[in-house]
Amino acid sequence: MLIGDSILLTVIVGIAALALAVYTVAWIKMAIIHRPISLLAIRFIDNPIRRLVQPPKDVVNWINIKRGMNVLEIGPGPGTFTIEAAKSVGEQGQFAVVDIQPAIISRLDDRLRRAEVSNVITRTADAAELPFPDNAFDRVFLIAVLGEIENKERALSEIRRVLRDDGILAIGEFLQDPDYTSFGRSIKLAGAAGLQLTASYKRIIHYLLLFRKDQNIRHSNAPTFVDSLGLAAEEQKNRELEPALRS
Repeated sequence: MLIGDSILLTVIVGIAALALAVYTVAWIKMAIIHRPISLLAIRFIDNPIRRLVQPPKDVVNWINIKRGMNVLEIGPGPGTFTIEAAKSVGEQGQFAVVDIQPAIISRLDDRLRRAEVSNVITRTADAAELPFPDNAFDRVFLIAVLGEIENKERALSEIRRVLRDDGILAIGEFLQDPDYTSFGRSIKLAGAAGLQLTASYKRIIHYLLLFRKDQNIRHSNAPTFVDSLGLAAEEQKNRELEPALRS
């Protein structure tokens, strides 16, 4: 090996080691703090490798989203699963997406416009205080999100409230996520909220759990934050605001 090649290899290895060290420190920091995902991290989590090992189409198929359904996604990140789910819902259904960070919603709105997806209505909201009425959704899903939610118990109770009696909650996790929630802990948290495991899909580095309401448990409903689903009204409001946002 030539001296120049040896130096180049040393530089490449050094850069790779530095990048790994930075990622490790960030991973540990996020794992300890359990805060919502940053905009910087958003740039990296939706990548070809992630899509290869956790294909959005497969995940959406497991959730069994069908045309005409009312569907809620909590914590969309960069929209890895949002666009695929929107295709399954179709124009006949209603698809609401919420995130606690306005910047995440803004970035998602931009991506949806570029992809010409028009059947998704985005809202800035806390999972622990969902702005929807009881029994509003056929499907609710959150992928690699549960660990980032501060009040998990309250959020799962809220999800149960807005889920229809025959609806399904899907909780997915990805092992590389700093806020990874284990298979067992997800089941325990959901069970405490009155949600019963009905199916599971386990892969080497990710899983998806499906839950239904446990009808044997009477669970107190949290206050309703709006009188009706109001998605059409929200969509109209967004259309009216668009010109102002673009100017």
